[in-house]
Amino acid sequence: MNIGYHKWHSPHLDRDMELKVYEMRENLLSFFPTQAGRFFQAEDEGIMESVFGFINDGRIHMIAVDSIDHESCRTGKPHPHQKRITS
Repeated sequence: MNIGYHKWHSPHLDRDMELKVYEMRENLLSFFPTQAGRFFQAEDEGIMESVFGFINDGRIHMIAVDSIDHESCRTGKPHPHQKRITS
């Protein structure tokens, strides 16, 4: 199985994003990490072991994308609409 690591700059987020590509085939399986997870969570949780045969046989390829939970909803800061304006 070929595994590729990629990093690209997102103009919408104005930051670098990381992802992994497992093989390159026509049928794409996208993996999005759980809350506060990262792009390598598929390996850490054993998901790659369960789909390895499909990837190795060339039936699918998988892309595992990163999240920005640690910079957004998981920061512990209130949502901008919840902040009170004080004068």
